[in-house]
Amino acid sequence: MFATGAGRAQDLPPLIGMLTPPSAVNFDAFRRGLGEAGLTEGRDFRIERRGVEGLPERLPALARELVAMRPRVIVAGSVSGIGAVVEATREIPIVFVGGQNALPRGVVQSVARPGGTVTGFSLGADPRLIGKRLEILKDLVPSARRVAAIYSANEASEVEAIAHLHDAAPLLGLAVENFTVRDARDYASAFAAAARTADAFYVGQDTLTFANRAEIARLAAATRLPAIYGFRDFVEVGGLMSYGVVLADLYRRAAGYAARILRGERPAEMPVQLPIKFELVVNLVTAKAIGLALPQAIVVRADEVIE
Repeated sequence: MFATGAGRAQDLPPLIGMLTPPSAVNFDAFRRGLGEAGLTEGRDFRIERRGVEGLPERLPALARELVAMRPRVIVAGSVSGIGAVVEATREIPIVFVGGQNALPRGVVQSVARPGGTVTGFSLGADPRLIGKRLEILKDLVPSARRVAAIYSANEASEVEAIAHLHDAAPLLGLAVENFTVRDARDYASAFAAAARTADAFYVGQDTLTFANRAEIARLAAATRLPAIYGFRDFVEVGGLMSYGVVLADLYRRAAGYAARILRGERPAEMPVQLPIKFELVVNLVTAKAIGLALPQAIVVRADEVIE
């Protein structure tokens, strides 16, 4: 006798939903984290992923699609992803990865006791990280005077981060000019305009920019000007260099939270965590392509060099 649809659904392992799923490296880290927590895919959990494919405006619909599958927990990347899932459900536990504020607005009560259905792993909001990126740019091009900040103005947290960039720049003898975008079609004109006056690029960490990282790395390289990014994901697709949080580590740790929720723990009592690992990644192939000789001091300091 064949099992009914309801019977088959009951036999399936608990579902983990992922919105704005990470790159292959970060997704592997997440799955590894589940294994470290003692879970086996196919027996203890299964995963459904939904990605924006360069179109963050699809997030609300994708969040609703995941919620309709009734997962036991949803892992949401980016500020926009968190907001989309929270709008779609106030019942299903959510573990977020990302966000440049320790506490996503309106969904977490405190770091120590989130108090609701949402907890996770923040990128933090330390202005020193932004200052460090500028220092690396200045070490790379000591003659630089003007830096173009290219980012999406759609996220308040990114706007705040760029404000910190303006605060840090004068200490290094730099001036920052903003070039904001609203959708993916704006990047080409933003880079073209910025290249007329800038000596280097500072690229944002917002959802739209991350989703279009391959095109952004290509546009930056075409100007033959140096650019620094917040995530290694940009460098892996042709960006020059990145300094920032190790996203793979955050996803590995987020898997531990997802495992605890699958076992019955409540997000309300699971503290929001901050990053503990940072990395400098440089791409020598891109440096050569744009005719830039990377100082040996930067190459030696790098945690990884792509050749």
